[in-house]
Amino acid sequence: MRICYIIALLLLISCGTKKEITSNGEMCTNAIIYGENDMTKVSDAASSMQEVSESVAGMIHSARFSVNFNNQNSDNQSYRVMITPIEQFIRDKKNMKMCNNQINRLGSAFSCTGFLVGKDLLMTAGHCLTPNNDFNSTKYRCQRYEWVFGLEKEENFYQGLTIKSENRFRCKEVLAFENSGPTDYALIKLDREVPGRKPLKMKSALSMVAEDVLYTVGFPYGSPMKVSRNGKFNEIIE
Repeated sequence: MRICYIIALLLLISCGTKKEITSNGEMCTNAIIYGENDMTKVSDAASSMQEVSESVAGMIHSARFSVNFNNQNSDNQSYRVMITPIEQFIRDKKNMKMCNNQINRLGSAFSCTGFLVGKDLLMTAGHCLTPNNDFNSTKYRCQRYEWVFGLEKEENFYQGLTIKSENRFRCKEVLAFENSGPTDYALIKLDREVPGRKPLKMKSALSMVAEDVLYTVGFPYGSPMKVSRNGKFNEIIE
């Protein structure tokens, strides 16, 4: 069986297929993730997956950054990123099929996941730039959100995330996007080339067959980067 990868633009944390009693006694059913929830830290994944993760970026609103006054070297300025508990922005936990005991221990910093496909080109989901099909928001989101690399390690995430200025990239231009029906993508030109990180090769879905093995890399609801290894290709939705 051939093995290939796909980068998750958004992964959801949910209960397993069995009923689960949460910490406050609620019953959690109707899973989004079926079977074993196998998401793991990048550091626990295979070396090939760790290499891919280096080309994955998180989308963060510019307002979340603040100067790290412990390091004000202009050549290597670092910034602190505000971490928000996931439960603060999930209004309907039941319909989102998330267990309270999972939500309570998660923090969020990232709005979306993107991955490098060229030296200064990044691919993400179309809905990341046009939420609720509001296409007028594309330019706004390009200007107000940034893309951050170097997030493979999650140490100190919950004590406050520190980002080096060299890993912060702005959206210069949206080259292409679509957010209608099953078609959901956006191609972004960054403000400069990303050094030291390899663009990922795009694989045509037409070259894949049912049961091809997939793995995903992303930020589940904005929490630290995770890898999920037990995915399978099903079919192309037209």
